[in-house]
Amino acid sequence: MSKAVVHCPDCKQGHSLPPERRGDVRCRRCGRAFAADTRSGRTIPIIEIDLSKAPPPPRALPALLVHAVTWGAITGLGVFLGLLIWAGVIRLVAGWALSIVNPSWEQSLASLVAPFDAVFARGSPYGEVAMAAGAGGCAAIGAVLMAVHMIRLRNWRVPHHDVPIKTISARLRRLAARGRFAGRSRYVWGWLFLTAFLVAIIAPLVARMFNVNLFAIAWALFPADEDARAKGVTATAYLLLLAVLLLIGLWLLLVRTTARRHLLSILLRIAPFVAAPLAFLLFSATIFVLHGLEPFPAQVDSSSPAFLLATLGGVLFAFATLFGLINWLYPHAHDLAQPLAQDAMRSDRRSPIVFLRSFQDDFRIVKTGEEGDSASIGEMLSKDEIGFEGVMSDISKPFGPFIAIAKPGSAPSAEAARAYFAGEEWRDAVVQWMDESRLILMIAGYTDGLNWELGQTIQRGHAGKIVFLFPPNDPYTDARWAWVKAAFRDHQVAHMMTRTAPLNVIGLHLDATGALIVLRSEKKLSRNYRAALAVAFYGMMDQF
Repeated sequence: MSKAVVHCPDCKQGHSLPPERRGDVRCRRCGRAFAADTRSGRTIPIIEIDLSKAPPPPRALPALLVHAVTWGAITGLGVFLGLLIWAGVIRLVAGWALSIVNPSWEQSLASLVAPFDAVFARGSPYGEVAMAAGAGGCAAIGAVLMAVHMIRLRNWRVPHHDVPIKTISARLRRLAARGRFAGRSRYVWGWLFLTAFLVAIIAPLVARMFNVNLFAIAWALFPADEDARAKGVTATAYLLLLAVLLLIGLWLLLVRTTARRHLLSILLRIAPFVAAPLAFLLFSATIFVLHGLEPFPAQVDSSSPAFLLATLGGVLFAFATLFGLINWLYPHAHDLAQPLAQDAMRSDRRSPIVFLRSFQDDFRIVKTGEEGDSASIGEMLSKDEIGFEGVMSDISKPFGPFIAIAKPGSAPSAEAARAYFAGEEWRDAVVQWMDESRLILMIAGYTDGLNWELGQTIQRGHAGKIVFLFPPNDPYTDARWAWVKAAFRDHQVAHMMTRTAPLNVIGLHLDATGALIVLRSEKKLSRNYRAALAVAFYGMMDQF
C-alpha cells in the first residue's frame, strides 16, 4: 500500500501517512501539531498562543513614559500622605495605650518622637523643606517604578511570533497611520476652516492686549476724514469673513453626516446648564409667592426664613436639576453623536471591519483588572468593568470603519457604527460588507441569523478574514466552540479543532499562511482580549 509524505512546517521532518488521510498529526521530532491532508499534500499547523500574562498593546514610548510618570508620581504622593496619616494615628493609639499601662512609657515615647515633631512643627524652618523632600522623593520613586514596570511590560514576548508586544503594537500603529486620513480630506479641510475661524476671532483680542491694531492697514485705504465709514466697512467685511469661514467649515464637516443628530446632541449637552439657573429662579419665586411676597422682591430681609429657604433650596434644586439632567440626557446625547454605519463608511473610505454577533451578546462586559491579592494598584483604582464591544472598538477603529447591524429599536452605539434595516434587507447589506471588508470580527454564537452570516462568509471565501471571539464569564464556551466546528464541517478547520480543546479559549482565526491560531488565556480580562486582537491583526496583516 503506497503512502503519502507530509512535512512538518517547522522542522521539515517528513511523515509517511496512509492515502486519503485527513486530520491532525504531531511531529515526531519537534512535537508540533499540524493538520495534514494527504490528498493535497498540504500541512496546516495548529498554533496555540497563551496570553494569560500578556499586557495590553502598549502606546508609543513617549506617550507611555508620560502616562507612567504621571500616575507613578500621583501614586507616590498618595503613599506619602497615607504614611503620614497612619503615622499620626499609630502615635495617638500607642500614646493612649501606654498612658493606661505606664505613664512613664508615654513620656519615653514623647521624647523619642520629639526630634520629628520639631522638624515637622508648624513654623519650623525645616518643616516645609522636609515635607517637600518627602513628597518629592515618594513621587520620584513612584514615577521611576511605574516607568520601569511599563517598559518591562512592553518587552513581553508573544509566543509563536517570538517578538515583543511593543513591536506588534508599533507595526499596527504604523499600519493604521498610513490610512488614517484616507477619504477624509473633506474633514481635514473642514477642521482647517473652523480653526481659521477661531484664530480670526482670537487674533484681534490678543493684538489688542499688546496695543496692536490689526485693522490699521484696512483703515489706511480710506480718506482720513472718513474714519467712521472705514471702521464700519472693515467691521462688516470682517464679520462676513468670519461667517464664510464658519459656514464652509460646518458644511464640510456635516454635509455627509446626520447634521440634525449632531445639533440635537449638542443641545442636549447644553440643556442641563441652561435648566439649572432656571430651576433656581423657579424654586425661589415659588417660595416668595407662597410667603405672600413678590416673586422677585427689590428689598427683602436676608435673615428672613423665606429668603434663606428660597436661596438654599434654590441652590439645592438647581444642582439636583443639573446632575439629574446630565445623568439622563448625556447618554442620549452620546448615542446621537455616534455616526451611523453609512456615515462612517462615507467619511472613511478604507475597507470596513465588520462586527457580527447575536443581539443577545450586545451587553457583554469584561473585567478590567485582577481580583484579590494579585491586583495591581492601577487595576484597583480603575473601573471594574467595561463593555466587551468597547474593547473590540478600541483596537479596530484605527484600521477602518467599525460597523455592525443594529438591533431593531435600539439606540446607536458608542462603539460600532450601526446600520438600521427593515425586514430582511440586512442580509444583502451583510453580504456586501463581507465582500468589501478588511476583517470580520465575530462573537461565536448559535442563533439562526449568526449561523446564516457565518455560512455566507465561508461560502463566499472569506474564512481567512474572520476572527472568532469567545466572550468572558460565559458558561456556553463549549457550545460556541462546537458551533464554529460544525460550521466548518467541510473545511480543514473542523478537523484541526477536533484535536484542540476549547479550554480557556478567547479567540480563534486563520493566519495568512492558513495556520489555525488558537488564542488562550486563563484570565479573561480586557487586557487579554486587547492583546488577543492585536496578535490576531498582526498575524493577518496581509488582509490589510
